[in-house]
Amino acid sequence: MPRSLNSPDRLFDRTWRAGHPFRRRLSAGRRWSMVTLFALLAVVIGGYAFVTDSQRVKSMAEEYLSGLLGGRVEVGRATLSIFQGLRLDDVQVYAKRAHPNDEEHALFSADSFLLEYNPATLFSGKLVATEIKAINARVHLTEDVKTGNWSFQRLHPRNPNNANQKPDERPPILPKIFLRNATVEYSQIANGIEGPASAITLEGQFIPADEADTYHFLLQSRGEVEGIGPSVEGTWLMATKEVRMRLRNFVFGQDAKAMLPAQPRKWFSDHQIAGALDADVDYRLSDQHHFRVQVELGGVTAIIHPNEWMSENEITRLRLAQQSLGVLQLAGLNTPARGLTDESFVDHFISTLSPTPLQVDGVAGQFIFTQDGIDIVSGRGRVESNGFTVNGHIGGYSPSSPIHLHITSPTTENLYVAAAPRYVSSMPGPVREIYNRFKPQGICSFWADIERPTPGGEPQVHGELNILDGQFRYEKFTYPVQHVVGKIAVGPDENGDPSVRLEHIRGHGIDGGPNANADFEINGWMAPLGPEVQIHIDVTGHNISTEPALTAAFPSGAQKAVRMFDADGLGDYPRYHGDFAVQVLRDHARKSHWTIATDIHVDDAAGSLVAFPYPLDHVAADVHIQGDRLDVRHATMHRGNASMALDGVVTWGAQANAGASSHGGDDEDHVRPDLHIVAKDVPIDRTLIDALPPDRRQWLQKIGIGGMINVDGTISSPRVQTLANGEPAPLDLNLGIDWRDGKIAPGGDVFATGMSGKLQLQPQRLIISDIKGQRGDAQLSARGTVSWPTEPPQIMFSAEASNLLLDKKLYELLPVPARKGWDAVHPQGTIDASVQFSGPVGESPTTRPTTPGASADSASGLGYQVTIVPRSLSATVDAAPYKLDHLSGTLTVQPDLIDLKDIVGHHGDAIVHVSGTGIGKGSSSAWDLRLTGEHMLIDNDLRHAAPTALAGFLKSMEMQGTINFDFSKLSLAPSSAARPASTSSPALASNEDSSDVNFAVRISSSDASMNVGVQLQHVKGIADLAGDTHGGSLHQLAGAIEAESLSMAD
Repeated sequence: MPRSLNSPDRLFDRTWRAGHPFRRRLSAGRRWSMVTLFALLAVVIGGYAFVTDSQRVKSMAEEYLSGLLGGRVEVGRATLSIFQGLRLDDVQVYAKRAHPNDEEHALFSADSFLLEYNPATLFSGKLVATEIKAINARVHLTEDVKTGNWSFQRLHPRNPNNANQKPDERPPILPKIFLRNATVEYSQIANGIEGPASAITLEGQFIPADEADTYHFLLQSRGEVEGIGPSVEGTWLMATKEVRMRLRNFVFGQDAKAMLPAQPRKWFSDHQIAGALDADVDYRLSDQHHFRVQVELGGVTAIIHPNEWMSENEITRLRLAQQSLGVLQLAGLNTPARGLTDESFVDHFISTLSPTPLQVDGVAGQFIFTQDGIDIVSGRGRVESNGFTVNGHIGGYSPSSPIHLHITSPTTENLYVAAAPRYVSSMPGPVREIYNRFKPQGICSFWADIERPTPGGEPQVHGELNILDGQFRYEKFTYPVQHVVGKIAVGPDENGDPSVRLEHIRGHGIDGGPNANADFEINGWMAPLGPEVQIHIDVTGHNISTEPALTAAFPSGAQKAVRMFDADGLGDYPRYHGDFAVQVLRDHARKSHWTIATDIHVDDAAGSLVAFPYPLDHVAADVHIQGDRLDVRHATMHRGNASMALDGVVTWGAQANAGASSHGGDDEDHVRPDLHIVAKDVPIDRTLIDALPPDRRQWLQKIGIGGMINVDGTISSPRVQTLANGEPAPLDLNLGIDWRDGKIAPGGDVFATGMSGKLQLQPQRLIISDIKGQRGDAQLSARGTVSWPTEPPQIMFSAEASNLLLDKKLYELLPVPARKGWDAVHPQGTIDASVQFSGPVGESPTTRPTTPGASADSASGLGYQVTIVPRSLSATVDAAPYKLDHLSGTLTVQPDLIDLKDIVGHHGDAIVHVSGTGIGKGSSSAWDLRLTGEHMLIDNDLRHAAPTALAGFLKSMEMQGTINFDFSKLSLAPSSAARPASTSSPALASNEDSSDVNFAVRISSSDASMNVGVQLQHVKGIADLAGDTHGGSLHQLAGAIEAESLSMAD
């Protein structure tokens, strides 16, 4: 046996024998053994060279991988080494072309493949790997948008009619696969053009499972956009080509889309899902129509399109409307809409008709996508900071798919509806209907079931909105009711039609306003929802008070009724407190026909009627308003001791135009009352008089009427609504008036008291019936009419007075002609008198005097007669200014005529009888008198009163004593030589005789004295004289004197 070398210096020694340099010859057996070993080594080396032949290995690798992947595989270089194993460089995988003319692109490529394999299979000419490591792999996936096919599907073309495929053929066994620094690119092809690609970088592994034909895989990704973190884990059932994978920590983007089936992926894209999600995906590569994707969303954002809530008919109508407006754009009518919006006119309306998508934030929950639709489990989201939960099923991926959803507000928080939420236009039709009609705002909770049984049908909504603290403005009652509680229910009515029900929605008025504590309530229903909706809404208010916002919210008819009690038109009245109820009805028809009825119960109100602006305080009434008609029921008022009751109807607008006429103008807004008024114990004061029309008011102000009245009558519309001058005609007042405890105080000084009687105020006149009263000790009575068809008013009046004191106030009360009659006789004392008067009252532009002292009676058509029977009366007639006391007889004064009948008066012991007439006015009157006197003392009073001729005779004869005279003729007429009359008061004018007098008189004396050149005494005789005077000068005098006896003075 050879020995081992013990040291370096023995290396060259012949170990087999010491001292011999050459080896001993081997035996034959040893030589054959060595040849055999050499041959074996040569075979091994040759086999190794054969097995590791680059081309052969490359060919086997391409064949193996092509069979494994189902596509053509190209390997740039293959290296098989005992130390390094099998290495494939520059590997390319090509799928079959979709069309023969398509350009071939690599579906998969890698810098290197490192394979672990079973060496025994190499000698059989096949390669079976147990582990593959892909270094710097690149996968390029494309999707045809039109067909939904993926490029990787061409690795295993789906051809169920392939007769060459064995029914029991199993897919190839997949070895362990490890991906290192792999990149997956995804892009879409639309219309033959490939779009931009999105890439994801990942590490991963595919591990065969214990179950047959089942493999686990795990991919950890680094997206170019989303960053590091998302992972995919799952299983792949080779036999059925079913993939089950779990996506974790994904931010939805192109990389996540690429892992989803086409329909869920499109749904995510259409709804613009953005945010984190986890998903479990289960589908078959060979049949993508069957899949299951369970997604756990974690606070993503999403968009809900309005057409998902709309029926196909509604979408079609909207599209046609937009197309019609588009025609206007093409016609060049898209002009700026000044004052409306910054957009052009047509653009603005197109945008109005385009509902905006609903932006949903914080979307979370479980979404399960299958070929049958989408199941939503514990879905959550927020719309404008309002949370909601949703569960249910969507039966497809089209916007018109059947749906069954249950949506609620969270149990832990309430919903807040803002003043103008942007999402309203994106809501289902019933929700839009509620918002557009009621403008709700505030805190609430809700639940809703949304059903669409058939594709493209109208979604049916069933649910409730529970208002916890809200506010609303109903379109037909726009008052902002606040702190509202109640329920709005949506669902099918008894006929199965979609409806909205308002149940006990209660609230209060504006905070800080007079109705902050008032109670408002709304109830009602609307059905079926749509263009032909029928509406029945009841709005009530209790304990309400005057508030401009509340008045403005009433229907237009009610506002007109309210304005009827604002006589000043300043908006300060009426003031009211009470209850109201508004009933709003809309017929079931496409063309809107609304009926709005308002009932108002007023328990305390104040105001004044425009028709009769008398201040009304503490009014209580029931008012019903519908359309252009107002019914006043049992209206009462108390003011001090006065009370009033009012009932009737007020109409306006077209309803009241029938039978009315006008001289022109639009009388649509004219108010036409037909009211019955009863008033008791109403004082006639300035307030009441100021409420009358101007012509009535002026007349009553002149006479200074006062007292208490009871009224029973009507206020109605005039037959002619508009006067010729365009002014509204005054309302017709037909009032029966009982007057008591009255007074007349013209100029402010009381003339008569204790007045009572009946008056009838009619549209054109005042009828005075049986008026009685007192003036001092005098008893007064009167009757007559005052008419207002012309300016100034016309009066027909008769009055009687007994024991009437003639004083200055009475004088001032008389019309100008009567005053001139008074001035002609200068009465003093008491009388019984009767007056009949007809003609204008007051002054008008046509009858007012134009110069001081001038009178208008000649042109005014006055007619009057004053009859005076003296009681204790004195008078001095201008024609014979001789004061007479204790007058008796009758004095009648008419225009241009004064009649003295059997007037008997006393002047000291003298007695005067006067009869006759005076024709004319005042100092210009012409008198024809019968005058006698007895026991007339010849003094200055007599001389002053006698006509000039007689006075001159008495003076020239120096007569003294007493005489009797009898004027058989005494005519006085104004002289043509008369001087102008004094401008002072006629009652105070000096007596300057400027008349032409024609007389015949017999003077008798029983004991007189005279001087006829000789002083005569105790003259007893008669003198008959006749003559005339002109301009105060004696013109002619003739007569005879007979003295029965006389004596000459000593």
